[in-house]
Amino acid sequence: VLEGHVHRPGSFQWREGLSVSGVLGSVEEMLPNPDLDYALIAREILPTRRIELIYVNLGTAINNPGSAADLLLQPRDQLLTFGASQSRQAQVAQLLSRLRAQASFEKPALIVSVSGNVRFPGEYPLVRGMTMDDVIRFAGGLSADSDLDYVLLERQIDRRGSIGVQSATLNGETLQTPTPIALQELDRVIVFNVNESRDALLAGTLQRLQSQTAFRRAPEIISVEGNVRFSGDYPLHQNAELADLLQAAGRLN
Repeated sequence: VLEGHVHRPGSFQWREGLSVSGVLGSVEEMLPNPDLDYALIAREILPTRRIELIYVNLGTAINNPGSAADLLLQPRDQLLTFGASQSRQAQVAQLLSRLRAQASFEKPALIVSVSGNVRFPGEYPLVRGMTMDDVIRFAGGLSADSDLDYVLLERQIDRRGSIGVQSATLNGETLQTPTPIALQELDRVIVFNVNESRDALLAGTLQRLQSQTAFRRAPEIISVEGNVRFSGDYPLHQNAELADLLQAAGRLN
């Protein structure tokens, strides 16, 4: 099945050796301004028919038939394509519902979220091998004035729903983390604006850290006051130093 940002979405008869370029052979078959860097294959894994998501570099697959990027398709695969300037939430809504329906206590839903200073914040399917850079790109990339020195990752660390956090920086040229950060089920990525308070974006994370605190143990929260851009409370992440706290607070005035 071919869906999304194309002139003629629909079903195709599967055959041995059918690849992405065999279903979508030209960029001219797509609507104006397609996202050629990002497409998804939703694949049912037998015998349970649980869905797994696979990333496709669509431009490379179309322009290089038979290459490693031109992935072979399997029966019942869904190929989802996107527009570069359009929110992806409507297109992935049904897929997210299926991912939630197949989730269990042992296997959380294959869903991650991005909030804050990206073009299209929201929930997204967790793709095999997805990194923090990938999900930011899938969310349309960074909006103007993004803080490259402080990007937050919130992660569930046990089956009770307890969370831990870590911060990352993005390279100003590549917009990638120094080392890839692989994402897991239910991860939350938060991107901040250098000119805006962080309180609203951090409220949920701080509340979860506060609620999971054991009796007679301080919550994993730190605070900064005074001559910084954004004073207030911040999540304490592993191996945090004073410089990390100042970066979280937007640095000194």
